[in-house]
Amino acid sequence: MLLVAPPRLQYGARMHSRLLSIVLLALPLASLAACRGGGAFNDDPYRQGMVEAAIDDGPKITRAPGADFSKYARVVVEPIALDPDATQGDEVSEEQLGKLRGQFATDLRASFAKRFAVSSSAAAGSDPALAVRATIVRAVPNKPLRNVLPQTQMTRTGFGYAAVRVQLCDAATGAELAAFTETRSTKRLGLEKLSEWGSVEKSFEVWAQQALDIAK
Repeated sequence: MLLVAPPRLQYGARMHSRLLSIVLLALPLASLAACRGGGAFNDDPYRQGMVEAAIDDGPKITRAPGADFSKYARVVVEPIALDPDATQGDEVSEEQLGKLRGQFATDLRASFAKRFAVSSSAAAGSDPALAVRATIVRAVPNKPLRNVLPQTQMTRTGFGYAAVRVQLCDAATGAELAAFTETRSTKRLGLEKLSEWGSVEKSFEVWAQQALDIAK
């Protein structure tokens, strides 16, 4: 004899099956959204949407109408500023922060020396000078011990990141000619993750070249 479940039981079973399907479908989508958004735990606006530096949107560049860099033969790299919240709570010594500022300034001077004479101050010469003003907005170190195994790399909890704002201004008037901001995250396949400041220092090199590239 064929047993048939009552209509209410049949309806309940169908609803349970549909709900289960919806939940199973939603799980990977929620996981992907959390990954792309940096995770619900992350409230740093400079890290939202970070997964890999390779898929960043790139630098956000602004340029003043009529900006002309051809009249500048020399450049002055001003002291690097540091956002008070740059390390996002990581315990970093003042000595180390000073080294980071010094390293970024060195990278900028080396980059601009490819096309400009680098001066110590705007008053060092009579010809027009271009001033480079940079702020390290974020400088969060890697946690190298968390980045050794592939399993721990997938969580990205040991990955650092950096963000910057660079302005190119007329040294005499202070008028901004061009500027860019950018955030860069540690690349999972790169070697920088195995050094505490490897990712931040790599970003400095990239930004120094970008600053030169927009000065034209």
